[in-house]
Amino acid sequence: MEPFVRRYNLDNRRFALVVQTVRTDQPVSPQPSLIVFSFHRIDGVLVGALYGGAFVEGSLLGRFIAADRIEAVFHCLSATLSLVSGRIEGVIGCGPEGRLTLSLDWQWLWGRTGRGAALFSEW
Repeated sequence: MEPFVRRYNLDNRRFALVVQTVRTDQPVSPQPSLIVFSFHRIDGVLVGALYGGAFVEGSLLGRFIAADRIEAVFHCLSATLSLVSGRIEGVIGCGPEGRLTLSLDWQWLWGRTGRGAALFSEW
């Protein structure tokens, strides 16, 4: 049982990339036009999928750590067919049109180096 009440429900929600800031020691390709996250909740666990931009396919496993905060790990197959993994910490909010937003800080753990921040909006 979580020691807090979740403020937002991410079940069956989809999010698309709005803007991204990257800090890395590797060459960065142009900002992807579309990276999409979709979420499902299974007994308090966040399960997600991601694709688009530099990712062919990926999955995510995470949890709520506060009423409006999540943490997760993800792994993906890149467009160059490399396996990569990382972690995210994020804050869920509500945008001016009533759509949910995800403000994520991310870091590569395997396959690449670097870190950054990204803003996603419900799609």
